[in-house]
This record gives sequence, C-alpha cells and structure tokens, in this order.
Amino acid sequence: MKRRSFISTAVLGSTSLAGGASILNSCSSPSSQAVKLLTDEELHLPPLLDAPPEGKDLRFGLIGCGGRGSGAAMNLLNAGKGLSIVAIADCLPDRLEACREMLNKRDQNIAPEQAYLGFDGYQKVLASDIDAVIIAIPSRFHPATFEAAVNAGKHVFIEKPCAVDPVGVRRFLVAAKQAEQKNLSVVCGTQRRHGLDYCATYRQVASGAIGDILGGSCYWMTGRTWYNNRKPDWTDTEYLLRNWLNYPFMGGDVITDHHIHNLDVISWFMGNKVPVKAHGFGAKVRPSLGNKYDIFSIHYEFDNGAVIASGTRHIDKCTDRIDEYLIGTKGKTNCQNTIWDHKGNVIWEYPYKLNDKGQKTITDHYDQEHIDWVTSIRTNKPLNDAYNMGRSTLIAIMGRNSAYSGKSITWDEIMASDDVLGPDITAMGKVDFSDVHPIPGVESIFG
Repeated sequence: MKRRSFISTAVLGSTSLAGGASILNSCSSPSSQAVKLLTDEELHLPPLLDAPPEGKDLRFGLIGCGGRGSGAAMNLLNAGKGLSIVAIADCLPDRLEACREMLNKRDQNIAPEQAYLGFDGYQKVLASDIDAVIIAIPSRFHPATFEAAVNAGKHVFIEKPCAVDPVGVRRFLVAAKQAEQKNLSVVCGTQRRHGLDYCATYRQVASGAIGDILGGSCYWMTGRTWYNNRKPDWTDTEYLLRNWLNYPFMGGDVITDHHIHNLDVISWFMGNKVPVKAHGFGAKVRPSLGNKYDIFSIHYEFDNGAVIASGTRHIDKCTDRIDEYLIGTKGKTNCQNTIWDHKGNVIWEYPYKLNDKGQKTITDHYDQEHIDWVTSIRTNKPLNDAYNMGRSTLIAIMGRNSAYSGKSITWDEIMASDDVLGPDITAMGKVDFSDVHPIPGVESIFG
C-alpha cells in the first residue's frame, strides 16, 4: 500500500481523542443554528477529572531528562497517588544525574543502576518492570522511540511534535495504529486539548455557538529560544543534543515545537480539519547559533474557504503574544475561555473557580493531561492523542516547508512528501551537519 493511501485509509478510519471517525481530514463544522451542547462522548473528550480514580499502583519510565522531560515527570507525580517513576534514561550524564536527584527528592528512590546512560538507554527503560513511559527527547528521535515503546506494550506519554519530517510522521502514525490495536493509551504534549477551559470552549463551538467558522488567527511570539554555546570538549553529538531546538533536523524548527500548540487548537476547533494549502515566509534575521528560523508567517487555506493567519517569532525585546482566535457566522472566540457576538458583547465565559483571594484558578494543563492519561490507564478506556498530533505536526511542517521553499504547498503534497531531515545520529561523536539556514528559492535542507 502506498504511504498516502495508508494515511487515508488505515489511519483515517480510527477513533482518537476529539478526533471522531476521520482522523486527518474530518470535514465536520459547527452548525449555523444553535443546538444543545454536545456530550463528552459525542465530542470524544476525556472525563476531565480533578484526580484519577483509585486503582493499582502504576510504575513509569522516563526517557529524556532535560527540562521538558523533568517537567513532565513532575506533572505525572502531581497527577495522583500510587504513581512512581522507577527507571530513567538520557544521553547526557549531568542531566541524567540531576533528574535522578530531583525525582528522589519526591521520594522516587531511583538507584544509580536504574538510571541508564547512552543511546540504548531507552531500550533498557522499556525492558524494565514498568506499565507506561514518558518520552521527552529531541523530536527527531520521537518516531523510533515511540515505535519501540508500542512494541514493548507500554502506555505512552510523548511530547510534541511527533517528528521533524513527513517520513517520520508516517512512521509515528503506523505505530499509533499498532498502539490502538494493543489497547494502549497514548497522550501527547498538546496539552490544550486537556485544559478544562479549552475543552469547555470547544464544546460551545462544536455545538454551534459561533456558527460556521469563517477564519481566524493564531500566534506564538516570545523571546529567543534557549541555546548553549559550544564548549571545547563537546563532541558534535553532545553539542547538538544540548542545542537540538536550534537545528531543524533535530527539533523541526520553532513552528513545530512551539507554534504547533496554536495550530493544533485551530485544527481541533474546526473539527480536526486540515488546510488544503499553505503559503508562507520566514527568515533567520540575526546571527545566532543553529540554522532554525526566527520568524514564520503562514497563510493557511481550508476547503470551506476559511483562512487562518498564523505566525511565530522568537526575538528578544519584542511584544509577546500567544493566542488563538476564530470568527464564525454567529460570533467569535479566543478558543480558551470567552465567546463574543459580532458587536463585541460577551455571550459566554468559562466559569473559573475562585481561591480564597478571589483569584481565578484551574488545574494546570500540564498536570491535567497526566490526570487524563492515568485515568485512561486505570479505567481501561485508552485515549489515543497520536493521530491528532500527527495531523498537527504535518500542518506545521506544511507551513515550515512553504516558508523554506518560498512556494505554496498543498495538503496532498505534504502527505506524499518523501522529504527527510538529516543526518541521523546514533552515537556520540562526529556528525556531518551545517549551520547554513534555508534560503527560499535557493537552498534546500532536505537530503
């Protein structure tokens, strides 16, 4: 079966969290007529509990001990009782030990022999006595590691994006189908789909509160992303592992690592639809480490005529902005907590709880996704976020490749693309890579 045929049949026919029966190409949209609110079952929403139900103690592994991996581990431990992390892995010794010490301060009691160093460390974690695993490593390694976790029969939490190129996305989606067949729960780091306020707003929009969606915008604009200047004793591999976000073949560029959150919300609220075309531009505008872009601006077109203006920028001393916005025939929404009519009157707001100081409170989205994950494992009602993340990763890659090339790219083209970002990395040592960044109409980073 051809790759595009696989995605259009085997994957599209599966059921996923908020995904319905069509995973990547759903054509549903809110009704222009007011309707009663749809149920959790109709919307494929998780239970969204304050804490997971009591049940068997669960043992977890952690693959990737950097900032996000360590953070995800803490989010898991915040999610409920009877949860323990018993094995960890990383390729960098200082990060491995720092993470072990951090977890042991939370009474995890991870012995040195349960902390695995090296490129085969993930295999040792998966071979441990664990029920589930957190994967939070440089994005280029996500497809292979996710595949290995599914083959090992482990429930998975995996960070976004699912891959850095279309070939990697396809490999990830094949493993997602296998996870579904094995009744495994897969939750991904697109945490807005688990936020109580986002889910409540989604229910309103999916039930017709703003009518048919006409268009909107989404932005992720902050300061410069993190980086580490090279030290003389670092090998190429260590340098890249400590700077993976700054190289597209390692992290996919900022449009897939950060802006994917916004693009995921837009696709979700539009009924998990995909754009039919992307046309955009981007640039590296300052001398800095790596060859990722500093800005992207992408114009996404959908089959119903809706247009989404999309942008991400990572430059210091500029105005920050992170949000999503949709306008429909009956109103408009920020997708998180408010709906307005076309005159600007608020017609619905999310009812946040108030603390004793009168401040609005809500379960942290990062904690909530782990609450949902543990709940799905203990109730044997698997979630499968993987198809949604595969779709949103491809949407981001579609925009990225348009900016890199300076050309319009269709959904069919990105689905069929054999583009691979390289080189591959399997050991510490020398790596054949370049700091040259893509130049539209001139350079290609594919090989």
